[in-house]
Amino acid sequence: MKILTVEEALEVINKKGGYNRFNKKNFELLMVALLNDNTFKTKVSKFRKGELIVDEILPTKKFRQWCKRLLESTGMDKKDAEIVLSDKFKIDNVEGIYDFFMASMYEYMKDGNHFDLPSKEDFQGSIYLKKVKASKKKNKQYNPKNRELIGEYITEKEAYTELCAKSSCPSYLKKRKLVWIKDNIKSIWKNIR
Repeated sequence: MKILTVEEALEVINKKGGYNRFNKKNFELLMVALLNDNTFKTKVSKFRKGELIVDEILPTKKFRQWCKRLLESTGMDKKDAEIVLSDKFKIDNVEGIYDFFMASMYEYMKDGNHFDLPSKEDFQGSIYLKKVKASKKKNKQYNPKNRELIGEYITEKEAYTELCAKSSCPSYLKKRKLVWIKDNIKSIWKNIR
């Protein structure tokens, strides 16, 4: 099996265009591509002391360094364990990593913890799980053609867990400018300054 570059994997995944449903096979294809591209860089953004700082990280390199430490912990010689840092070392499948990652995320979030996604220059967000209480709702049903009342129905929902997302415009992309203020507030505003 030919191992694709990150760009090639993304082309395969995004060939349909638009928003696609989750496809575990495609996600694993991307993970294999990422794990084999030691030069892959991604940008993460931070806002410190009023300044936007954009860093490039090498996630594949960090992961392979973790693999090296894992091999060393089994007793392998440090020099021999360095093979995983080389471009010659190929990872051809990621069976089990997705399940491990998803179980870790779910267990972390199930009690209300937020999982932060990496901040980008134009994105900040997190996901979390929320408990929703059982509910009962009474609604009316209408004929779609003439809007005549057909009857009423009751929808009952048992307690469940809902995935939620929190995302807003990053603070460094917001600008606030006073353009108008009421006359009686102007005098108060002048006195405050």
